[in-house]
Amino acid sequence: ISTTGEASTKIFDEISAHADAVASHTDVSFQEIAGQITEIITDVERFGNVQVEEAARIAGALNQLGLSYRGFGGMVDKFMNFDQAAESLGNLTTVFGVHFDAMEMMQLANEDQEEFLYRMREAFMDSGKAIEDMTLAEKKLASQQMGMSVQDFENFMQEDRILDVAGVEASGDQVKKGFQTMTDQMVQVPRSAKEMEQFMQNKIMDPL
Repeated sequence: ISTTGEASTKIFDEISAHADAVASHTDVSFQEIAGQITEIITDVERFGNVQVEEAARIAGALNQLGLSYRGFGGMVDKFMNFDQAAESLGNLTTVFGVHFDAMEMMQLANEDQEEFLYRMREAFMDSGKAIEDMTLAEKKLASQQMGMSVQDFENFMQEDRILDVAGVEASGDQVKKGFQTMTDQMVQVPRSAKEMEQFMQNKIMDPL
């Protein structure tokens, strides 16, 4: 609506189709992938106007790594400007021997977050530093420089986690059937009129 001035259900078809493609490939739940796609494409300040298929692959990669959306967002934020990127690179290189180009990583953090995620992980894997050999102080320092929690950093550094969602996307036919895919994935909960009335009362009153 904000870009065209018109409302359309096309975005639901795209989200459903690409979420289904990535979910089928990774065995992560459709709902989990679809929810993260929505978070990514609506976070315009951080990710710009990212395409749905790219957002779906990012969501799949985050689930394969066990990296939270919050942790990934913090990492992107940390490298969005050159001064912060250069400072973090200096600290990470000194302590862990991680090598990457600060200017290039800054550009990727702003323009291609999917590639940014892969490059960042490759840099740490190439350093040869195993998470099992790190002290808690080292983990805290690294997670601080990466803009994420210690738990996210530990998951990010697990060597046995395989990223294989690059290039995964839905076909044109799958997009056309996106609305049907979405309805098929909905959880149908049969309720009586009395149960529905109570459900709606709880829905309104619980937040209050």
